[in-house]
Amino acid sequence: MDFKDTRIGINDAARLLNVRASELKAAIQKGEPLRGIEPPKPLRKQGDHGWVFIAGDVMNAAALMK
Repeated sequence: MDFKDTRIGINDAARLLNVRASELKAAIQKGEPLRGIEPPKPLRKQGDHGWVFIAGDVMNAAALMK
């Protein structure tokens, strides 16, 4: 299995993007850009703590931020 296909939580997604989880969550909830780019879309959201992302989507967003 390729890491890009792995499911990761919001804390790991924020780490890959080099932002705080609260900043990532706020950008997604408000539909606003995250430091100039569209934030990755979560695969699913369960309340405040169960946000799951595809690692490849997060990595692509991180590459655009640089």
